[in-house]
Amino acid sequence: MLKTILTAALAFCGIALAAQTPLERVLGEIERNNPSLKSARLDQEAMFLENKEEALLPDPELEFNYLWGKDNARRHDFSISQSIDFALLSGQRSNLSSGKNALASLEYKAMRQDVLLEAEKACIELVYYNALEQELSFHFSNAQTLVDAYKRALELGESSALEMNNAMLHHTDIKGQLEKVRVGKKKAQLLLKSLNGGQEPSLNLSDFNSLGMSPLSPDFESFFDNASAASPAVNYAKSKIDVSEAELNINRSAWIPGLSIGYMAEVAQPEAYRGLTFGVSIPLWSNSNKVKQSKAKYTAAKMQKDETIQAFYFQLLSLYNEASALKSIAESYRAALDTFDNRELLNKARQQGEISLIEYISELDLYYENLLETLEAEKDYKMALAELTAVLL
Repeated sequence: MLKTILTAALAFCGIALAAQTPLERVLGEIERNNPSLKSARLDQEAMFLENKEEALLPDPELEFNYLWGKDNARRHDFSISQSIDFALLSGQRSNLSSGKNALASLEYKAMRQDVLLEAEKACIELVYYNALEQELSFHFSNAQTLVDAYKRALELGESSALEMNNAMLHHTDIKGQLEKVRVGKKKAQLLLKSLNGGQEPSLNLSDFNSLGMSPLSPDFESFFDNASAASPAVNYAKSKIDVSEAELNINRSAWIPGLSIGYMAEVAQPEAYRGLTFGVSIPLWSNSNKVKQSKAKYTAAKMQKDETIQAFYFQLLSLYNEASALKSIAESYRAALDTFDNRELLNKARQQGEISLIEYISELDLYYENLLETLEAEKDYKMALAELTAVLL
């Protein structure tokens, strides 16, 4: 029975992992291993414990007196008391503790969002360089074939040194471009390795569509509703109002006298006294300005919430418009590139002597220039989309 359960659990985990997109898999790995996020989670736990202290009773007070007088007279007193206040009894301090816990959670979520956005951008960069490397490697292979062909032709007297030199210059240019791409690829890999706590995540994709990013929403207003509900910044501003209100209520209740209750025993000869004690703390001066300060903070928090939501709206609108425009540009580039790919025609024309080597190289470079523009446009779109949808990570 246990074996069956374990087998089913492993199968379920395998299905869940298989359902993840490559981007989700990498980001999940980085979330687990990132040193900054590990540290932040420990800080968050410490903050939760610190905030919990605010909802606890103050420590009880214990007092013991041992007194002596004339003729060997002795007396000792013992008392224990516990002070309480209205804010604690009414649950206001518990509300404040919960509110501060919410702020601590949102601070962690904001940091997590920043780390995962940086990782997502690094993934986009890596896919971009993988695609470039794949295309330029093929281009370099053709350039090498071209050099070999003209070298043989030159030896047979069927080609000129000028054509051979042009083929070599073309070969050197492509080789330099390929080496630069590999430098950029290594940089993206090292960044991902750093974000992943020293472990390099596997991401060998060369197609942006295989990465598994969230698509661009066709409607901005519905996207904004979802984004604002998930935004750590917006929710932080809202939670700050709750914290300010809880502080205001606590400071208002501080005008209510505090109480203490306890037990006291006095032992003397020939009498002994025992009984309950009650105390009252009357606030006269200590709370004089706290209510005013709390009111000001509460009003400011409400204004900051409105300001945060408005700023967030226009920030997202700007990113949405940018992503929409870049999406259109990238799709136009890709459609044109797929439609007007002349590489096979150019190669056939060169072999049949219909065009010169210079014409062939010039036309081929034009194609690869358009290819680079296409990949750059697709990368720019994916980067803008990552910025836009970072709040949903």
